[in-house]
Amino acid sequence: MLLKTIASFFKIGCISFGGGTAVTPVVEDEIVDRNRYLKKELFVEHTIISNITPGALPVKLGALAGFEMSGIAGMAAGAITVALPGVAATILFLAMLSSLGREAVHQIELASVGISIFIINLLLEYIVKVQKDSSSSGFGRPGLLLMILAAFTASGEELIRLVQLFSGIEFWKPGWSVPGLSTINVLILCFFVIFFTGGYKKKWRIVLSVVITSLYFILFREGSAFHAGNGAIYLRVAMVALAGIFVVYDSRKEAGQTIVSPDLKLLIKKIAVFIIIIAVCCIPAFILSHSHADFIADCTLTSVTSFGAGQACLTVADSIFVDTGKVSSSAFYGQILPVTNALPGPLLVKILSSFGYYIGNENGGPALGLTMAVAGFGIAIGSTCIICILVQTLYQCFCELRVFYLLKLWILPVICGLLIKVILSMMNELLGIAEAEGMLLPWAVVFCLGLFAFLRLLGKRFHMNDIFVIVIAGAASAAVLNLI
Repeated sequence: MLLKTIASFFKIGCISFGGGTAVTPVVEDEIVDRNRYLKKELFVEHTIISNITPGALPVKLGALAGFEMSGIAGMAAGAITVALPGVAATILFLAMLSSLGREAVHQIELASVGISIFIINLLLEYIVKVQKDSSSSGFGRPGLLLMILAAFTASGEELIRLVQLFSGIEFWKPGWSVPGLSTINVLILCFFVIFFTGGYKKKWRIVLSVVITSLYFILFREGSAFHAGNGAIYLRVAMVALAGIFVVYDSRKEAGQTIVSPDLKLLIKKIAVFIIIIAVCCIPAFILSHSHADFIADCTLTSVTSFGAGQACLTVADSIFVDTGKVSSSAFYGQILPVTNALPGPLLVKILSSFGYYIGNENGGPALGLTMAVAGFGIAIGSTCIICILVQTLYQCFCELRVFYLLKLWILPVICGLLIKVILSMMNELLGIAEAEGMLLPWAVVFCLGLFAFLRLLGKRFHMNDIFVIVIAGAASAAVLNLI
């Protein structure tokens, strides 16, 4: 079973484009639907835990599912193999960038158009599937409403960009506050409403939750001047306090019957595995140079503070590495970011490995660069999984409480709303690339729709393997755009 775990997550790592949230349906398709290694209920638990903890979401899903499939060895294998293809490709491209030049990155961008269309197809299928499952469980209308609310709340910037692209009118000026929330803030609101209301239809709780969520939206929308103010801090503290109080209040009658004692020996073994992974990955860098302990600390800090899927780690990484001058802005935005965005795999792990390669190569050559890339890889995986495992243990102690049953109902429709944001973002990017290559917008839309239909035909009619479909999609978009 260990080999099946490795094969499944290596495949997922090869096709996991589009950021953390977008990987959720890819993992479910491979692990739950196709091979039935996990039951749907268990995967939902993994999805909840992965979304409320910091770090690389695919790595967390790989570790949690890997443990269920083949024990502690599978846990380590799932976390490592889901990240390995993307990191290996990223370091290879960065190493070759000096000889291949900017054109290599440009060709990756052209291929990413077709790959994005393939991912959009997967995400749409997943959204439809979740809605059908919600309907069959009697949660259809509330689930659809949650999906729409999450999509509308999170997708302000993407919707504005798309409307401006099609209208040709720049009605929203750069620097204006965007009417939307980040992924992590949408999830925070979701958890607050569940914990505070407890699913009970008490009018005063509903009214108060609407008032608080509206205020939260005003304070924490993208670009808001109040985002870092004391009022925002006080609001979050009040929300945590209210949610905690009412979870205890609503669960007081159930608590004695439903709290489960944790298996502390198993917990220690799991954490020890990832401490060993961190140590093994960092030792070669220490052997070659003793002056990079700060890099390990910075990687750890980036991992444990990167809440939210995919692109959420970029702000943290920028402030810790770029703002402090450890990685130049031109290297980050001109080389590292284009390559990591165009390749598959968890963005956090690719970014930290790339930083390690860049810093090491600058200070000691390719050998030190490679060892520091391995150190960044190990720290990103180990730090992510240690916190995830701790939260999973806590979750399993209380998962039978009513509030966690509600969380299982709510989480997938909310995730689907966030996937709509991912789809809109991908549409903006691929249409922007096509226009930059000289393709008129109407023809770009026709090209994308045609490629979308062709890829669906390959997958549904001819049952072609996803990896082959991705290769065909990338090659087709690169070929067409190069001919323009």
